[in-house]
Amino acid sequence: MNRSKQHANRSDDWVTPRYVLKYLYGGNMPEQDVCAADARVARATNFITPERDALKCEWDSGFWCNPPFSKAEAFIKHAYNQAPEVYGFMLLPASVGTAWFAYLLEQVERFGDAILFWPKRIQFLDPATLKPYVNKDGKRSGNTGGTVIVAINPSEHPYPPPKGFVYLRDGSCPY
Repeated sequence: MNRSKQHANRSDDWVTPRYVLKYLYGGNMPEQDVCAADARVARATNFITPERDALKCEWDSGFWCNPPFSKAEAFIKHAYNQAPEVYGFMLLPASVGTAWFAYLLEQVERFGDAILFWPKRIQFLDPATLKPYVNKDGKRSGNTGGTVIVAINPSEHPYPPPKGFVYLRDGSCPY
């Protein structure tokens, strides 16, 4: 779940649609959701809520992280502080012009991880209805930009990154 500040006129909570996770986890679900607002919207049976503060916890292997985009850099650093011991996926905005995105790419290359630029905008879900966000005119809205998904420590992951991920260490793509 993401708590972006982009839409001040409504909730800042964004729930990841299940199709994204099914694609990444080979039809299964992650072992742990490190950014769940509560049990109702958690994307795993093991989850970390804001009260526990994912930035102060150790994460389990098989984690899923759709962090508050306003805290992307802190979540990236926390994930890479644990990188040799855990594996998982992170969903982040494709903010290629930011310092934290440059740091992300450095870490992805350093650890031999993989990155995927999601091919179209993800329609995140409203946590109240678990349906795509709609604006006052009844049109779907919510995601105003592109998305990247990072596979952290993919060689340890039981569900290898699916088609489309690029490994930055050698610039290769296995597909």
